[in-house]
Amino acid sequence: MPSKVWLSQETYDELWALTHNFRLRMQSNVKKAAVLISGSGKRAAVNILLPATAGSGNADYDGYFKLVNDSDDENLFIGVVNGADEDDEICGKVSVGGQWINVESVSLAPVGEHGYVYLLIDYEYEDDSDTPTYTAAIGVAATLPPDYDSVAKTWRVVRQLGSYTVADNALTLAQAWTNGVAYITDRWA
Repeated sequence: MPSKVWLSQETYDELWALTHNFRLRMQSNVKKAAVLISGSGKRAAVNILLPATAGSGNADYDGYFKLVNDSDDENLFIGVVNGADEDDEICGKVSVGGQWINVESVSLAPVGEHGYVYLLIDYEYEDDSDTPTYTAAIGVAATLPPDYDSVAKTWRVVRQLGSYTVADNALTLAQAWTNGVAYITDRWA
C-alpha cells in the first residue's frame, strides 16, 4: 500500500480552499438541509444550507449577534445585540487574522418584505504595510452581498446572522446559529 498520495497543484488548491471556506446560511426557501460545493480552485467553498422558520432560536438564544425586534409604534427595526446582556454596547466579537474586533450593537430598518441580516468583515492595506486592517459591520439587504467586492476588487467575508419577513406591518425574525463568536479562517487573514 502506498504511503503517499500525489495531487496536482489545482487539486491541492481546491482541497485547501474547501477545508478553509465554509458558509453557513439559513434561508426560508430551504426545506431540507443541504451541503453544496461551489467554485473551483482557490475559490472553492462548502455551502451549508439550513431551513429557517419564523422565530427559530430567537427566544432561547443567548449568544452574540442575537436578533431582536426593536420596533416602536411607528417604525420597524431589527436589533442585533449580545444575547447574554442585551444592554451591552457590543453585540459580538470577531477573530480575524489573530486580531479581535468588537462589533457594536445596532438597530436597523428592514429593506423590503424579506431579507437578511449579515455581518460583513472587510480589510484594507495601509500604505507600505503588509498587515491588513480589518473592519466589521452589520447590515440588512434583500440578498446577501457577494464575498467578492467588484468595486474595491477585494475579497471580504459575509456571514448570515438571520433573516426577516415583514407582513401586515409586523416583523418576524429567524435567528441563524452563530456559535457565539465568528471566527474567520486564515484564508481571509
